[in-house]
Amino acid sequence: MKKLFLLLFIPFNFAIAQQKDYKAKAEKVFEQIRNREFSKVTAQFDTNISGRIDTTKLRALWDKLLPLVGPFKKVISIENVPKDSNNIVIQHLQFEKRKIDFKLVYSDNGKIKGILFLPEMPRERYKLPNYYKPELIKDSSLSIQNGPFRLPGILTLPNKTGRFPLVLLIHGTGPNDKDETVGPMKIFKDISIGLASQGFAVYRYDKRTRAYSVISALNKKLTIEDESIEDVIAAVKILKSNPSIDSNAIYLCGHGMGGMILPRIAKKLPEIKGLIYLGANARPLEDIFYDQTAYILSYDTLIKDHKAYLDSIRKESSKIKMLREKDQDSTYIFRFPHSYWLDMNKYNPVLTAKELKTPMLFLFGARDYQVTDVDINLWKDGLKSTSVEFKTYVNLSHFFIDGIGKSLPSEYNKSGNVDIEVINDITKWILSTTKK
Repeated sequence: MKKLFLLLFIPFNFAIAQQKDYKAKAEKVFEQIRNREFSKVTAQFDTNISGRIDTTKLRALWDKLLPLVGPFKKVISIENVPKDSNNIVIQHLQFEKRKIDFKLVYSDNGKIKGILFLPEMPRERYKLPNYYKPELIKDSSLSIQNGPFRLPGILTLPNKTGRFPLVLLIHGTGPNDKDETVGPMKIFKDISIGLASQGFAVYRYDKRTRAYSVISALNKKLTIEDESIEDVIAAVKILKSNPSIDSNAIYLCGHGMGGMILPRIAKKLPEIKGLIYLGANARPLEDIFYDQTAYILSYDTLIKDHKAYLDSIRKESSKIKMLREKDQDSTYIFRFPHSYWLDMNKYNPVLTAKELKTPMLFLFGARDYQVTDVDINLWKDGLKSTSVEFKTYVNLSHFFIDGIGKSLPSEYNKSGNVDIEVINDITKWILSTTKK
C-alpha cells in the first residue's frame, strides 16, 4: 500500500517561514543524491529511519531508479505540506522517460524521517455536480471587510428577484479557501450550487488564515476568535443589509471544526435562525488528531514503528491538556500557539450547544474516519431535544461524497461531489424551520 500522507484535520500552518527552509533543505537533499553524495543525505536521517536505510541502500535505490526513468531533466514544482508535527516536501521531477514525485518527511526536529520516490499520480480535476443548472443560479463577488482584513467571497443566489434565506458556510481546520478545496473536491462550491438551485442564498469566503497567512502565522496570541469567529460575525453583519437576503432567516453551516464552533458563534449571534453541523467533532481537536492518525497508520505498511509515531502525537496532545495560563511561551503545539489551545481548552461545544434554543441539524457520514460514532454519541447524549435533528448517511465520507468500503486518505485525491440527498435534507430542514 502506498504511503498514506493526508490527514484531514489539517492543523493551520504557523510555520510559513519554516516552509521555505524545508523546501531549501529538500532541494539540497535531491542535489546531493544527484551528485551521489549519499552519506551527506543519510547524515540527516532521524533515528526511526536510519536503522532501515543506510548509505548503501540509498545508493542502490538511486541506481535502480535511474534506468527506469532516464536522466534527470528538471524540477517541475515543489510544495510543502505541513501535517501535524511533520513537514512533507514533495518535489515533482521530470526525468527523460517519466515524472517522479520525490517526497521527504521531516519531523519537528528538522531530521528526515521518511524518503520516497513514487511515480507521479494522475491528478483529477474538480467536476461540477450533476445537479448544477447554470440557468438557476448566479454568483457575485462579495468581500468581507473586518477591520484591516478583507476576505474575498462569493454570494450565490437563485437566478430570480426576491429576498432569500441565507446559509453562511464556515470552514473546518486549516487555511481553507472559499470552496473548502481538498484535492479535486470543492464541497462548499457544491453546497452553494445545490442550495441556491433550491431557492437559498449561500455565502462562502476565504478564511483569514489563508488570505492573511503570514500575519496569522506571526500572531502568537491567536485564538479561534481570530481564526474564524470574528469573521463569521462580520460576514453576518454585512449580509444582513444585503437587499437579496432575508435578514430574519440566516443559517450557519459549519463543516468539521467549523461545526464544532457553531454553538460558540451562536451565543454571540442570537438572531441566527438555525445551525447546520456537517461532520462536526464534539471531542477536542488533539483527540481527533490522535485517533485519525492511529486509523491511518493501521492501513500504512511503510511506517514500521507505529507505536513511536503515535507516542509522539500523544505526547503533544498531553501538553495541550496540561497547559495553564502561566505556561504561555513562543513555542507551538501542532503548529498552533499556546494561546490557541488555552482558548480551546475552555470551550465545550456540547455544553454550549445545550444552552441554545436555536434549531440544529446534525449530518454525518458513516464512512467518516475523522469524526466518528464517538462524536455523534456525544452530541446525541448531550442534546436530547425536539429542536435537534440527526442523520447519518451510510455511504458518505467526511466530505459527504459517496464511496464504498473503508474511507482512506487516498480517496481524497479522487473527484467527487456532495451527495444530492444532503442538499435535499438541508433544504427540507430549512423550510421546516422557516414555518415556525
